[in-house]
Amino acid sequence: MTSTVPIKLVVLGVLLAGLILTFDLSLPLGVAGGVPYVALVLLGTWFPRIWHLFFLAVAGSVLTLVGLFLSPEGGIPWVVLTNRILALFAIWITAFLIAIRKKAENQLREREEELRRVSRLGDMGQMASALAHELGQPLTAIGNYIQAASRHLERSGEDGLDKVQGNLEKAVAQSNRAGQIIRSLREFIEKGETKRAALNANDLIEEAASMALLGVAADGYRVTRMLGYGLPPVIANKVQIQQVVVNLLRNSVEAMAGTTRREITITSSLDGDTAVKIAVSDTGPGLPDEVSSQLFKPFVTTKPDGMGVGLSICRAIIDDHGGRFEAAPNPGGGTIFSFTVPTASKRG
Repeated sequence: MTSTVPIKLVVLGVLLAGLILTFDLSLPLGVAGGVPYVALVLLGTWFPRIWHLFFLAVAGSVLTLVGLFLSPEGGIPWVVLTNRILALFAIWITAFLIAIRKKAENQLREREEELRRVSRLGDMGQMASALAHELGQPLTAIGNYIQAASRHLERSGEDGLDKVQGNLEKAVAQSNRAGQIIRSLREFIEKGETKRAALNANDLIEEAASMALLGVAADGYRVTRMLGYGLPPVIANKVQIQQVVVNLLRNSVEAMAGTTRREITITSSLDGDTAVKIAVSDTGPGLPDEVSSQLFKPFVTTKPDGMGVGLSICRAIIDDHGGRFEAAPNPGGGTIFSFTVPTASKRG
């Protein structure tokens, strides 16, 4: 969560404090004019940090005491003092209750983030063998190109420099490819920040698919990409959205492991004016009726050795982004999982 305080909240807080102070100073001391400062503390619910909340409580307390000295005289002294004490009590008990709630929310958010990381670790375990296969190809190619360059030098001397240079350039390209595979998986597995940025949805899909579908073509899977052209940037956390795509793709691969028809389709399209929709469909056996009704509940799974937290985490990620996560039967057989991610225009 960002620590930057939105300007709108600051302006609203100043206006609210000013209105309550004006109201308080227009009333005689015998009236509990300081109690409305509780509303100023309640505004702290929308501020990003807990210390912002206590700053508002201090501000309300100071203005309550200002009202004690500047409000028109009137009322019994002990009643006046009691009203101000009650106002201070209401302000601070409200602040502490909100602080306790915000602390619990922060702890829950941290646990969810850790659970997401655990899920990424599980995905890494599933991709380990495919990763070895995928890295073997560029590493073997590097060795072959270097050997070919060495042979050209031995046979041709300086006359073969052009061929040598070509082989070395190809070796460098394969080395970069292997490095990119490692970097992509390393970024995926590391505990990502919740920072969000404007990102290209199709680039997210391509990178996630390159990780999730390592080596599946050799097992008879056919992957079709139908990615929309000219889609607006989405506002998202890169690692989290890629985690969702990887999870859905790995689920599709596993669902079709025992079938003869193995087709995966990945699509992206504009969803209204403020979101991009990403969908993953497969031709697997589909979802049993008893699972469909409680699909996104934790620990509900169709896998014999599954934990049942993958889709629950995916939905939590999309909900946190302000999107929509859905599952539906594929008309051609199988399942379609889709989700939306807000675009930059919606945030603005």
